[in-house]
Amino acid sequence: MAHTLKYVTSKYSVFDFLFQLGTYFESRSSFYSYTLNDIYSIAKDFITLNYPNDSYLHQLLAIDYYLQHKVKPVEFGIPETPKKDKFSLLERMGLPHNKLRYIVIPIDFSYEVFNNENSILP
Repeated sequence: MAHTLKYVTSKYSVFDFLFQLGTYFESRSSFYSYTLNDIYSIAKDFITLNYPNDSYLHQLLAIDYYLQHKVKPVEFGIPETPKKDKFSLLERMGLPHNKLRYIVIPIDFSYEVFNNENSILP
């Protein structure tokens, strides 16, 4: 959840966020038996409950989720871009769309700027 926490650090109190997330996690799951999908699902529920209007936070959690997988995972919260648009984008980037390993989701900010400069630019 590196991107999510990077954003939380710049926008909110990371200590309060992690404490509340830990408390929420404890109420929803066992600390001894959970999967990666459980972690992201609980984090998504927590963010939806506590930060319902912060679309950037939701989008960054989805990005973190998708970056954790080597093969295309199941959809997570944000609907994927329609295939026609996805294939067009992949072709422009020179990536093979026939392998079906890529996921393309719409986001409301420049990922490149966020990743390099730690700021959100719509």
